Amino acid sequence: MRARVNLGLAAGAVLAVSGCGTGNNFVDDAIGSAADSMGQQVGKAAGDAAVRHYSPMFMRWQTAYLMRMAFYAEGHSVEAAAHPYEPGEYTEWEVSDQDEEIASHLRRAFLFENDDDNKWWQVVHDAVDAEEEVTLEALFTPDRSRMLRLRAEYPDGEGPREMPVEEQNYRAPQRLTEESIEGATEDTVSVTVPAGTFEARKVRFSQPGGGTQTWWLSDDVPGGVVKYSWTAPRNEDDEAPEGAEDMPTSAYIVELQDYGSGAESRLGIEP
Repeated sequence: MRARVNLGLAAGAVLAVSGCGTGNNFVDDAIGSAADSMGQQVGKAAGDAAVRHYSPMFMRWQTAYLMRMAFYAEGHSVEAAAHPYEPGEYTEWEVSDQDEEIASHLRRAFLFENDDDNKWWQVVHDAVDAEEEVTLEALFTPDRSRMLRLRAEYPDGEGPREMPVEEQNYRAPQRLTEESIEGATEDTVSVTVPAGTFEARKVRFSQPGGGTQTWWLSDDVPGGVVKYSWTAPRNEDDEAPEGAEDMPTSAYIVELQDYGSGAESRLGIEP
């Protein structure tokens, strides 16, 4: 799996697809607004600069971005319309920029549930044009309202390590109601992505100030999301740490590349 996400994407991103725990999706909570804004481009500059900028500040920022990229979509969760993950199931997506150039790949997997009903999830991200892979494995409460523990491996050669869990690492999803999702559902359409062709419900919302969010949802895949697209006006005022300033973007597309079962921890986490 390869991917080129500007690792400096402003705390929030794509893939926003199913969420942890009980059938969430890549479309889960906010990836946008100041520190949580999508104001950073999926692209190559951050990937190229990542190792040079692996300061504690950058790690916190990048971790928050990748978690939101894996579990949120511009502040909205469509969990109510999502097909839940079973233990060991995974999904992988291609992330493309507004020029339809593949920028990165993202993997999300539900590893297992522990004796306290808390849940371990895995997020793996790597850049298409750079040898920059990041693996995060996080323990969440059953409703995924809080992150409890985090292990990570960054492309700095230091191997897996425990990371401090802070409020900046994760924000609980804001879930859309079933009625809202139903109202935004336009039709059932055939959509082709790298993983194949699916009959999917097309759900589209307009955003204040311009832009749209569109999901293609199918019960045939874990998490439900086979495709997601986002367009919005670019916010020139968004701030980002050093190493991420070259990636502002106003659009991206996420498409399902692969899905299946048998996912296991890569960082030594055991049931």
